[in-house]
Amino acid sequence: MGKRVNIQRRLLLAAVATLALSAASSAQAARFGFADDAGKYAEDGGAAYFSDLRAAGGTENRITVLWDPDKPLYLADEGFLDRSLPVATAKGIRVVFHVYALGPTAITARPAAAADFAAFLTKLAKAYPQVREYVVGDDVRAIDWNVTARRGIPYVKQFAEERELTVILAVDGSASTRFGTQGALKRERAAEVAAVLGLAANRNNDRAGALLFAEGIERYVPPRKGKTHVLRLVRDILSFDPPARGTDLSEAIRFLTRVLHRRSVVFLLSDFLDEGYELPLAALAVRHDVIALVLEDRRDRELPDVGLIEVVEPESGARRWLDTSSARVREAYATAADAATAARRTAFARARIDAVPLDTLADWVDPMRRFFEARERARTRARGRRARR
Repeated sequence: MGKRVNIQRRLLLAAVATLALSAASSAQAARFGFADDAGKYAEDGGAAYFSDLRAAGGTENRITVLWDPDKPLYLADEGFLDRSLPVATAKGIRVVFHVYALGPTAITARPAAAADFAAFLTKLAKAYPQVREYVVGDDVRAIDWNVTARRGIPYVKQFAEERELTVILAVDGSASTRFGTQGALKRERAAEVAAVLGLAANRNNDRAGALLFAEGIERYVPPRKGKTHVLRLVRDILSFDPPARGTDLSEAIRFLTRVLHRRSVVFLLSDFLDEGYELPLAALAVRHDVIALVLEDRRDRELPDVGLIEVVEPESGARRWLDTSSARVREAYATAADAATAARRTAFARARIDAVPLDTLADWVDPMRRFFEARERARTRARGRRARR
């Protein structure tokens, strides 16, 4: 038994090293895994095996599950899975099921075989879901007490249908976003970024939806999959031109809180030139992953020295003459802008959400890339800390 395990470990290290070397020259990220059932023969549920897999850089382990067409709902390896899956989760290893049908024509042998096989897959997914950290609002009946006891923090079972990522693109189309002194208008920047995020969701086979709002809810497209659906989202976002001039961030945020029943990633694209949205935003962030994409323009923060000019408040239509040659006027304008920025950052901090500034002049790709890379590094560090517990 010991000799067999040692051989398996050496094969595991060699396989992962080969994968790492072959992936080093690839631009795409790789997930390292191995196909083995060593945990089946171990009294510790495969703890040593999964530890070796993790130490070698592996993140996945494929486990073979047999399906017998004569016993379509019988799970032969149930005892093994009961032991090994919680151990794999505690070690930070994602288990991928490889379902093997006994006989090359088992699924096509009789008319009902395919339906029986699908029922078996459904039973397997529901019996052995993945787990994730508990979020306020989750059903306490879904808590996995075994994993919770080992990790020291609550974990809930995550069934197969819940693993799909749901992306919501909430786009502000109020009059203040029709502003931009260099590069692009705020609304053009918002449409561009939202369209790219929607296409990225489709590429990842995730569900995408959109909320278009201004003074009220202008349009809501429920999240779905598919290229046709995403292209419709992109079309709607690019052509979004609401008649309303004002902004009601609170109403848009409350609407999302009401209609989103499954945990989602919400990209909120707005210049946040509004008040009273802080509490609704914090409530939304409790249940969902909210990312604020802040639309900014240089002239939101500073006035140019160009003499006497007439300015218009885009949402109310109010007009006022300003003497921009006055240093005191420019300083007062900058002070008010700084105060608004500080208040916005405080609201984000209290809601515990991330924010990415998107300037109308600067390239938005680099800020978004740095943001997602920073998030991935943070998740990697978190997974490493949990694996060492």
